[in-house]
Amino acid sequence: MESASAVPPPEASAALPEAEVHDVPTSDGTEIRLTRYRMGTKGPVVLAPGYGNAARAFALDTVPKSFVEYLGEHGYDVWLLDYRASPDLPSSFSQFTVDDIALRDWPAAIDTVRRESGADSVQAMGHCVGGLSLFMAIGGGMEGLRSA
Repeated sequence: MESASAVPPPEASAALPEAEVHDVPTSDGTEIRLTRYRMGTKGPVVLAPGYGNAARAFALDTVPKSFVEYLGEHGYDVWLLDYRASPDLPSSFSQFTVDDIALRDWPAAIDTVRRESGADSVQAMGHCVGGLSLFMAIGGGMEGLRSA
């Protein structure tokens, strides 16, 4: 897929399959990005980084084994979520709140992962604001999540 973002999709290490990039519109029209690494059959897991970080940090080849590689080796279909604060997206230069991430970005991401993967529910993990906004999304009634 073609990406409209300012920075190209992440470079994967040799141990990772080719990344599938999905540009996802949210309920206010802001585009976020999901990057999928198809590696396992245990179902999808969505990873969201801390504030001001790009999700590609989970797939960097600067360590012997990235978190994406680890999860793939353990049978997961890994999806990286670049929410609107990602420096890889033009939206990071706009005004927004953590509520926007929780109530717009997370639901759009989870809906897309469920639709594209065919899974009834997904697992998710967030670091820093990725985790805070995930729990806010759950509190706001987001559906389709099996564990966080």
